[in-house]
Amino acid sequence: MATIREKRPGVWEIREYVGRDPRGRPSQVSRTVQGSRKDAERTALELATRPKTYEGATTILGELLDLWIEAASPTWAASSAENQRSRVRLVKADPFASIPLVRLTAVDVDRWHARMAMQGLGASAARNRHSVVRAALSLALRWGWVTSNSAAAAPLRRRRPLVRGSLQAAEVRRVLEVAD
Repeated sequence: MATIREKRPGVWEIREYVGRDPRGRPSQVSRTVQGSRKDAERTALELATRPKTYEGATTILGELLDLWIEAASPTWAASSAENQRSRVRLVKADPFASIPLVRLTAVDVDRWHARMAMQGLGASAARNRHSVVRAALSLALRWGWVTSNSAAAAPLRRRRPLVRGSLQAAEVRRVLEVAD
């Protein structure tokens, strides 16, 4: 069960026990919430429903991607392994990869999708990176480090193709006249 304390008016600290670290000492996750007591209780409930593992609380997405490669690559062909490693490197280059698993939400995944689109990344490249993150989070779900797959909850939406028009015959003649 999470503990709630008011640090100052309107600012709450919520702490949740997540297990023992590798040295055997108790470990906890702490989150600060601004708002009312109800907001703090809502966050405490959210933390209470998360898995109680030290690994899930301390591992960031980039580390999970490395663990996923390590676990899955023995079953892949050499070219597939190299493709997946390349995709993981590209995902890890984004600040998105530094989010701890315990804090990763579908909102973070949607923001990452939007950032990739704004950077002009093609639909297939974005889909490949999304699939790598989704597979890694599926592994974390199987290991009990997370309670849900945020990448599955935030599917990559299809982009609308750009409508490309063409010039009318009269416009083509005018362009040719100006070019002469």
